[in-house]
Amino acid sequence: MIRIDPYPQEIIDRAKRIQSAISLPPSLDSVFFIARMLRATDDETEVCRLINEILVHRSLLGYSEEKEEGIYDTLFPHVYHRFSVSKLGDSPVSGNLHVFVQRMKDVHLRDILSTTPASQVLHAYMALQEIFGRTIVSTEKKTGLNLTEFLNPLSANCKIAKMIVSLWAEYFSETLVRILIVNSPGIISIMWQITRHIVDARTANRLVFLSNVDQLKEYLEPSV
Repeated sequence: MIRIDPYPQEIIDRAKRIQSAISLPPSLDSVFFIARMLRATDDETEVCRLINEILVHRSLLGYSEEKEEGIYDTLFPHVYHRFSVSKLGDSPVSGNLHVFVQRMKDVHLRDILSTTPASQVLHAYMALQEIFGRTIVSTEKKTGLNLTEFLNPLSANCKIAKMIVSLWAEYFSETLVRILIVNSPGIISIMWQITRHIVDARTANRLVFLSNVDQLKEYLEPSV
């Protein structure tokens, strides 16, 4: 399954410094928005330049305050409709990923460019990144989880999680033989990949992820 690798704490710290030094609109204001660029370029100056150009572009073309439907149906319908580009607001989610679809069947670029300037196509795909950014930031807020707090071993969240796990392991270790998690949201498996490193191996081995209910029969009697 495709998953996003957790961001190293060093990248998160650098992204936070950039975030505190610039002004991002609420719809894009996320440390992960910056961290994605930083992981790609590893250059803070370049990240600031890219973000500034994005903000200028969205302002000049008038989609900074436009809702997704307006960007699709009012500003660039001649591009998105003809290229059969899916909308992100109600896009399907796989684990921690939004799935974006573009149907290329019957899409003839030469015909499109005969009526639509290439510059408009490029502007439209630049604006599409705005929708990507908004959708991702919105999802991050809905999860209610700040992964950076769990990535940092000195953070309050991580300390509390570690203490709870330690309490269970030390005082109630034989009460729990196995914890079976069926069809867990993608965010849970990601969190486990992070937190498994702060618990002892014996406790870690008690947590089992199952993809469907039928797999429970491998661990419990069918009647249960």
